[in-house]
Amino acid sequence: MNPQPPRLPGDDSWLPDRIPFPGQENLAGFGRRLAARLIDSVIPVGAMVLLFYAMRDTGVGSLFARYGPFLGFTLLNDGILTATKGGTIGKLLLGMRVVRLEDQSSVHAATAMRRWASLLVLAFIPFLGLVDSIWIFTGTFRQTLHDKFAETVVVHSRAS
Repeated sequence: MNPQPPRLPGDDSWLPDRIPFPGQENLAGFGRRLAARLIDSVIPVGAMVLLFYAMRDTGVGSLFARYGPFLGFTLLNDGILTATKGGTIGKLLLGMRVVRLEDQSSVHAATAMRRWASLLVLAFIPFLGLVDSIWIFTGTFRQTLHDKFAETVVVHSRAS
């Protein structure tokens, strides 16, 4: 009989040749990441509320006019800003940055776009947006599903 309990979902300890994440204590926690996502949501949601109010009687043809600015902001914030500065407005304000899991280097544009696109897809599928956020509690590296898809982690960029 095996005295070891079965491994839990998301447990990465079964990887035999895995090198421990240097500075694993430097991984950003759920609370700080949630606060950053809330900061990142205030601007586009506020703009969408204003646009919906201003365009409430214009019909279906204005659907892109309503959602276009939201998609543009999320592309700029989650894609381009992450690729150029290392994080979204919220992450940068709270002292975090996105790095590659493999070598903790800065993410490239393709990685940032893959991370943004997977976040966007997960957000629009019912319940998967919630599962994406909760996934941070599984595994060793505190990764959400969109982090896993892009092979990234979020770390503290300065002592705080």
